[in-house]
Amino acid sequence: DFEADRETGYDTDLVTFTGSAFGRGVSEDDCTFVWSDKDGRELGRGKELSVILPIGSHAITLTVTHDGVSASTTKPDVVTIADGRVFVELGATPTPPYNTKATAFTNILDAIDYAQDGMMILVGEGTFFEKDTLKLTKRVRLVGAGPDATVVDASKFTTAANRTFYINNAQSILSSLTVQKANANQYGAGIAIGTNGGTVSNCVVRNCYVGGHHGSGIAIYCNSDAGRVSHCVITNQTTGIYDNNYAGAVMMEKGRIDNSLVAYNSDPSSGYGGQITLQNSAVAENCTVVGNT
Repeated sequence: DFEADRETGYDTDLVTFTGSAFGRGVSEDDCTFVWSDKDGRELGRGKELSVILPIGSHAITLTVTHDGVSASTTKPDVVTIADGRVFVELGATPTPPYNTKATAFTNILDAIDYAQDGMMILVGEGTFFEKDTLKLTKRVRLVGAGPDATVVDASKFTTAANRTFYINNAQSILSSLTVQKANANQYGAGIAIGTNGGTVSNCVVRNCYVGGHHGSGIAIYCNSDAGRVSHCVITNQTTGIYDNNYAGAVMMEKGRIDNSLVAYNSDPSSGYGGQITLQNSAVAENCTVVGNT
Protein backbone atom coordinates (compact mmCIF):
# COMPACT_ATOMS: atom_id res chain seq x y z
CA ASP A 1 0.00 0.00 0.00
CA PHE A 2 1.04 3.65 -0.19
CA GLU A 3 -0.07 7.15 0.73
CA ALA A 4 0.46 10.59 -0.81
CA ASP A 5 1.27 13.57 1.37
CA ARG A 6 -1.52 15.57 -0.32
CA GLU A 7 -4.53 15.18 -2.59
CA THR A 8 -3.89 18.37 -4.56
CA GLY A 9 -0.68 20.17 -5.45
CA TYR A 10 1.15 22.30 -7.99
CA ASP A 11 3.50 21.56 -10.87
CA THR A 12 6.08 23.74 -9.12
CA ASP A 13 6.24 21.61 -5.98
CA LEU A 14 7.23 18.11 -4.89
CA VAL A 15 4.62 15.48 -4.05
CA THR A 16 5.83 12.74 -1.71
CA PHE A 17 4.52 9.15 -1.77
CA THR A 18 5.34 6.69 1.00
CA GLY A 19 4.97 2.96 0.48
CA SER A 20 4.62 0.06 2.87
CA ALA A 21 4.94 -3.72 2.63
CA PHE A 22 3.57 -6.35 5.01
CA GLY A 23 2.98 -10.07 5.24
CA ARG A 24 4.32 -13.13 6.98
CA GLY A 25 8.08 -13.14 6.85
CA VAL A 26 8.21 -9.87 4.89
CA SER A 27 10.72 -7.23 5.93
CA GLU A 28 10.57 -3.88 4.16
CA ASP A 29 14.36 -3.76 4.29
CA ASP A 30 14.41 -6.77 1.96
CA CYS A 31 11.82 -5.35 -0.46
CA THR A 32 12.24 -3.46 -3.71
CA PHE A 33 9.82 -0.56 -4.23
CA VAL A 34 9.21 0.64 -7.80
CA TRP A 35 6.89 3.57 -8.62
CA SER A 36 5.28 4.14 -12.03
CA ASP A 37 2.68 6.39 -13.67
CA LYS A 38 -0.50 5.43 -15.50
CA ASP A 39 1.47 4.74 -18.70
CA GLY A 40 3.85 2.40 -16.94
CA ARG A 41 6.80 4.81 -16.95
CA GLU A 42 9.03 4.34 -13.94
CA LEU A 43 9.10 7.39 -11.66
CA GLY A 44 11.61 6.14 -9.14
CA ARG A 45 12.63 3.48 -6.65
CA GLY A 46 12.64 3.30 -2.88
CA LYS A 47 10.11 3.25 -0.10
CA GLU A 48 9.61 7.01 -0.47
CA LEU A 49 9.25 8.94 -3.72
CA SER A 50 9.33 12.74 -4.05
CA VAL A 51 8.52 13.94 -7.54
CA ILE A 52 7.25 16.98 -9.45
CA LEU A 53 4.24 15.99 -11.55
CA PRO A 54 2.69 17.79 -14.53
CA ILE A 55 -0.74 19.45 -14.48
CA GLY A 56 -3.65 16.98 -14.32
CA SER A 57 -4.92 14.02 -12.33
CA HIS A 58 -2.49 11.19 -11.73
CA ALA A 59 -2.80 7.46 -11.19
CA ILE A 60 0.23 6.02 -9.41
CA THR A 61 1.28 2.37 -9.16
CA LEU A 62 3.60 0.91 -6.53
CA THR A 63 5.13 -2.49 -7.21
CA VAL A 64 6.81 -4.24 -4.29
CA THR A 65 9.05 -7.26 -4.84
CA HIS A 66 10.16 -9.58 -2.06
CA ASP A 67 12.07 -12.82 -2.53
CA GLY A 68 11.18 -12.90 -6.25
CA VAL A 69 7.45 -12.33 -5.70
CA SER A 70 5.86 -9.03 -6.83
CA ALA A 71 2.60 -7.34 -5.91
CA SER A 72 1.24 -4.05 -7.24
CA THR A 73 -1.16 -1.43 -5.94
CA THR A 74 -2.65 1.25 -8.22
CA LYS A 75 -4.53 4.31 -6.98
CA PRO A 76 -6.40 6.23 -9.69
CA ASP A 77 -6.53 10.02 -9.37
CA VAL A 78 -4.51 9.85 -6.17
CA VAL A 79 -3.32 13.44 -6.66
CA THR A 80 -4.49 16.35 -8.83
CA ILE A 81 -1.92 18.90 -9.93
CA ALA A 82 -2.64 22.52 -10.90
CA ASP A 83 -0.54 25.28 -12.46
CA GLY A 84 1.62 26.66 -9.64
CA ARG A 85 3.04 29.67 -11.45
CA VAL A 86 2.16 33.23 -10.50
CA PHE A 87 3.57 35.98 -12.74
CA VAL A 88 4.51 39.57 -11.99
CA GLU A 89 4.99 41.85 -15.00
CA LEU A 90 5.06 45.61 -15.43
CA GLY A 91 2.27 46.73 -17.75
CA ALA A 92 0.16 43.57 -17.44
CA THR A 93 -3.60 43.45 -16.87
CA PRO A 94 -4.03 41.54 -13.57
CA THR A 95 -6.57 38.75 -14.04
CA PRO A 96 -7.00 35.59 -11.93
CA PRO A 97 -5.32 33.14 -11.75
CA TYR A 98 -2.39 35.38 -12.80
CA ASN A 99 -0.55 32.50 -14.50
CA THR A 100 0.46 34.20 -17.74
CA LYS A 101 2.58 37.27 -18.40
CA ALA A 102 -0.39 39.10 -19.93
CA THR A 103 -2.62 38.50 -16.88
CA ALA A 104 0.12 38.89 -14.26
CA PHE A 105 0.19 40.97 -11.11
CA THR A 106 1.96 44.30 -11.58
CA ASN A 107 3.54 44.35 -8.11
CA ILE A 108 5.28 41.71 -6.03
CA LEU A 109 3.41 42.35 -2.78
CA ASP A 110 0.04 41.31 -4.26
CA ALA A 111 1.59 38.18 -5.78
CA ILE A 112 3.02 37.12 -2.41
CA ASP A 113 -0.34 37.65 -0.70
CA TYR A 114 -2.04 35.51 -3.38
CA ALA A 115 0.48 32.65 -3.57
CA GLN A 116 -0.15 29.41 -1.68
CA ASP A 117 2.34 26.89 -0.31
CA GLY A 118 4.22 25.23 -3.14
CA MET A 119 3.71 27.99 -5.70
CA MET A 120 6.41 29.82 -7.66
CA ILE A 121 6.29 33.58 -8.21
CA LEU A 122 8.03 34.57 -11.46
CA VAL A 123 8.98 38.26 -11.58
CA GLY A 124 9.72 39.73 -14.99
CA GLU A 125 12.17 42.34 -16.17
CA GLY A 126 12.16 45.92 -14.95
CA THR A 127 12.43 47.95 -11.76
CA PHE A 128 9.68 47.31 -9.23
CA PHE A 129 9.07 50.13 -6.76
CA GLU A 130 7.37 48.28 -3.94
CA LYS A 131 5.60 50.10 -1.09
CA ASP A 132 6.18 47.85 1.94
CA THR A 133 8.20 44.88 3.22
CA LEU A 134 7.82 41.75 1.10
CA LYS A 135 7.31 38.84 3.50
CA LEU A 136 8.05 35.28 2.41
CA THR A 137 6.59 33.30 5.29
CA LYS A 138 4.89 30.64 3.17
CA ARG A 139 6.56 27.76 1.34
CA VAL A 140 7.02 29.64 -1.94
CA ARG A 141 9.80 30.45 -4.37
CA LEU A 142 10.18 33.98 -5.70
CA VAL A 143 12.35 34.05 -8.81
CA GLY A 144 13.41 37.06 -10.87
CA ALA A 145 14.63 37.15 -14.46
CA GLY A 146 18.22 37.63 -13.23
CA PRO A 147 19.99 40.24 -11.09
CA ASP A 148 20.66 42.40 -14.14
CA ALA A 149 17.06 42.22 -15.32
CA THR A 150 14.84 42.33 -12.20
CA VAL A 151 15.36 45.09 -9.62
CA VAL A 152 13.35 45.62 -6.44
CA ASP A 153 13.77 49.23 -5.34
CA ALA A 154 12.75 50.30 -1.84
CA SER A 155 13.27 54.05 -2.27
CA LYS A 156 9.51 54.69 -2.46
CA PHE A 157 8.41 52.68 0.57
CA THR A 158 5.47 54.22 2.43
CA THR A 159 7.48 53.77 5.65
CA ALA A 160 10.89 55.35 5.24
CA ALA A 161 12.78 52.99 7.58
CA ASN A 162 11.86 49.46 6.50
CA ARG A 163 13.57 46.41 5.02
CA THR A 164 12.78 45.11 1.55
CA PHE A 165 12.45 41.34 2.12
CA TYR A 166 11.71 39.36 5.26
CA ILE A 167 12.02 35.58 4.87
CA ASN A 168 10.87 33.24 7.62
CA ASN A 169 10.22 29.79 6.20
CA ALA A 170 12.92 27.13 5.79
CA GLN A 171 11.50 26.18 2.38
CA SER A 172 11.13 29.73 1.04
CA ILE A 173 13.59 30.69 -1.70
CA LEU A 174 14.39 34.15 -3.05
CA SER A 175 16.53 34.15 -6.17
CA SER A 176 17.72 35.87 -9.33
CA LEU A 177 17.06 39.54 -8.65
CA THR A 178 18.60 42.73 -7.26
CA VAL A 179 17.53 44.50 -4.06
CA GLN A 180 18.52 48.14 -3.73
CA LYS A 181 18.05 51.40 -1.78
CA ALA A 182 16.56 49.86 1.36
CA ASN A 183 16.65 51.63 4.70
CA ALA A 184 16.08 49.98 8.09
CA ASN A 185 16.81 50.68 11.73
CA GLN A 186 18.32 47.24 12.35
CA TYR A 187 18.36 43.53 11.38
CA GLY A 188 18.98 43.85 7.66
CA ALA A 189 17.77 46.56 5.34
CA GLY A 190 17.90 44.61 2.08
CA ILE A 191 16.97 41.12 3.30
CA ALA A 192 16.37 39.69 6.76
CA ILE A 193 16.00 35.95 7.36
CA GLY A 194 14.11 35.08 10.54
CA THR A 195 14.44 32.23 13.01
CA ASN A 196 12.66 29.71 10.75
CA GLY A 197 15.22 30.22 8.03
CA GLY A 198 15.05 30.47 4.25
CA THR A 199 17.37 30.68 1.24
CA VAL A 200 18.65 33.59 -0.83
CA SER A 201 20.53 32.69 -4.01
CA ASN A 202 21.89 34.46 -7.08
CA CYS A 203 20.88 37.90 -5.78
CA VAL A 204 22.57 41.29 -5.65
CA VAL A 205 21.99 43.50 -2.61
CA ARG A 206 23.34 47.02 -3.07
CA ASN A 207 23.13 50.58 -1.81
CA CYS A 208 21.23 49.79 1.39
CA TYR A 209 21.49 51.57 4.73
CA VAL A 210 20.97 50.64 8.37
CA GLY A 211 20.92 53.34 11.02
CA GLY A 212 21.11 50.85 13.86
CA HIS A 213 22.91 47.53 14.16
CA HIS A 214 22.95 43.94 12.89
CA GLY A 215 23.96 44.32 9.25
CA SER A 216 22.68 46.60 6.52
CA GLY A 217 22.85 44.25 3.55
CA ILE A 218 21.66 40.79 4.54
CA ALA A 219 21.11 39.72 8.16
CA ILE A 220 20.43 36.07 9.06
CA TYR A 221 18.85 35.13 12.38
CA CYS A 222 18.08 31.47 12.80
CA ASN A 223 18.40 28.77 15.43
CA SER A 224 19.82 26.20 13.00
CA ASP A 225 21.40 26.07 9.56
CA ALA A 226 18.01 26.84 8.03
CA GLY A 227 19.24 30.23 6.83
CA ARG A 228 21.46 30.31 3.75
CA VAL A 229 22.86 32.95 1.40
CA SER A 230 24.51 31.51 -1.70
CA HIS A 231 26.07 32.90 -4.88
CA CYS A 232 25.15 36.49 -4.01
CA VAL A 233 26.81 39.90 -4.31
CA ILE A 234 26.53 42.25 -1.33
CA THR A 235 27.98 45.65 -2.10
CA ASN A 236 27.90 49.35 -1.19
CA GLN A 237 26.01 49.01 2.11
CA THR A 238 26.44 51.51 4.96
CA THR A 239 25.64 51.48 8.67
CA GLY A 240 24.99 54.47 10.86
CA ILE A 241 26.04 55.28 14.43
CA TYR A 242 24.72 52.94 17.11
CA ASP A 243 26.04 51.27 20.26
CA ASN A 244 26.98 47.62 19.73
CA ASN A 245 27.16 48.11 15.97
CA TYR A 246 28.14 45.05 13.94
CA ALA A 247 29.05 44.59 10.27
CA GLY A 248 27.80 46.82 7.49
CA ALA A 249 27.18 44.03 4.99
CA VAL A 250 26.26 40.68 6.57
CA MET A 251 25.46 39.68 10.13
CA MET A 252 24.71 36.01 10.78
CA GLU A 253 23.74 33.72 13.64
CA LYS A 254 23.77 29.95 12.98
CA GLY A 255 23.37 30.45 9.25
CA ARG A 256 25.59 30.00 6.21
CA ILE A 257 26.88 32.27 3.48
CA ASP A 258 28.78 30.64 0.64
CA ASN A 259 30.20 31.39 -2.79
CA SER A 260 29.38 35.09 -2.43
CA LEU A 261 31.12 38.43 -2.98
CA VAL A 262 31.06 40.95 -0.12
CA ALA A 263 32.69 44.12 -1.42
CA TYR A 264 32.98 47.87 -0.81
CA ASN A 265 30.69 48.04 2.21
CA SER A 266 31.23 50.58 4.98
CA ASP A 267 30.69 50.70 8.74
CA PRO A 268 32.18 54.01 9.86
CA SER A 269 30.80 53.87 13.41
CA SER A 270 32.60 50.89 14.97
CA GLY A 271 35.66 48.72 14.75
CA TYR A 272 33.80 45.79 13.21
CA GLY A 273 34.04 47.08 9.64
CA GLY A 274 31.69 46.71 6.71
CA GLN A 275 32.23 43.04 5.93
CA ILE A 276 30.74 39.95 7.69
CA THR A 277 30.00 39.27 11.34
CA LEU A 278 29.60 35.58 12.31
CA GLN A 279 28.18 34.49 15.66
CA ASN A 280 27.54 31.13 17.32
CA SER A 281 27.76 28.38 14.67
CA ALA A 282 27.43 30.64 11.61
CA VAL A 283 29.66 29.74 8.67
CA ALA A 284 31.17 31.64 5.74
CA GLU A 285 32.58 29.42 2.99
CA ASN A 286 34.21 30.15 -0.37
CA CYS A 287 33.42 33.85 -0.16
CA THR A 288 35.41 36.81 -1.49
CA VAL A 289 35.56 39.71 0.96
CA VAL A 290 37.30 42.79 -0.42
CA GLY A 291 37.39 46.57 -0.18
CA ASN A 292 35.27 46.87 2.97
CA THR A 293 35.95 49.55 5.59
